[in-house]
Amino acid sequence: MPIESADLADGIARAAQWLASAPPSRREIVVVSSFRMGALHPEALSLIPPGAGIRFLRIGTPRAEQTAALPAVTWGGRRWQPTVTVSREGTRTSWQAVGGPDANGEPAKWLTVVSAPADVAAGDRARRAAVSFGVPSGDDRQKVVVSFAGAGDGQGQPIHTPWIARAAQALRRSELLADVEVPVTALERDGTMIVGAPLSASSAAAPAVVRAAILAVRPSVLADQTLETMTISDAQLAQWRRDPAPVSADVVATLARDGQAEGETASRWLWAFALVLLGVEGWLRRRTGRGALREAHADAA
Repeated sequence: MPIESADLADGIARAAQWLASAPPSRREIVVVSSFRMGALHPEALSLIPPGAGIRFLRIGTPRAEQTAALPAVTWGGRRWQPTVTVSREGTRTSWQAVGGPDANGEPAKWLTVVSAPADVAAGDRARRAAVSFGVPSGDDRQKVVVSFAGAGDGQGQPIHTPWIARAAQALRRSELLADVEVPVTALERDGTMIVGAPLSASSAAAPAVVRAAILAVRPSVLADQTLETMTISDAQLAQWRRDPAPVSADVVATLARDGQAEGETASRWLWAFALVLLGVEGWLRRRTGRGALREAHADAA
């Protein structure tokens, strides 16, 4: 059964699920792709049942060089347009200024940092430090408030807005928060994402919290996997290849018994149908004979 998917891992998972429900037989999954580097990992192949074979068929090859424009980034009070070029020699990124400074010279106006009255200056420094690494472009209507300890502005409700839900998941997975000892939470208030950090704005981890919130809402896209020009080697694919296991004798015997039983059942039905036809034919012959006899008596009279 052909399965088409832009994601090899997704296609393999669906094929493995189909094989799990298929009758016992010699089973094999054939993966057809250009096998761009990074498109396939052993974890995806582990989903295939142990007895099923794995074969790879390479079609096409990526272009030797690919170029794409990435989302603009605000840095140093200006907007910059990055362009990435990927080739076998490596990856080059060029930056071009595409706009002047934001109004009032303040980037990321959609981001607000609040802190205790004594830590207002520290909260402002944490914000400026986080923004100084660049802010990916996005929808300015998606507003975020980072609330540090003592701000009294970390209240909110459960999340129901899709973009906030996605950002909250990204925030929980952020590597920037790996060393933050206190839990950082995400809530929603009137369509705004509320990031609660129960630590002081003067803490050394405060800029990391703000930066994590920025990237949760606007991921920093510095590469595109579809631009990859390298491919998985034939040697690696050969290591992953696997022949299908033969069907065991018990399974063959079971299938033979099932087939014989089905054949016997079909034969019985055919014989029953033939007997019915013979009975109908005999009835028609007898009825035709009686009609002819009555006609002969009528002629004699």
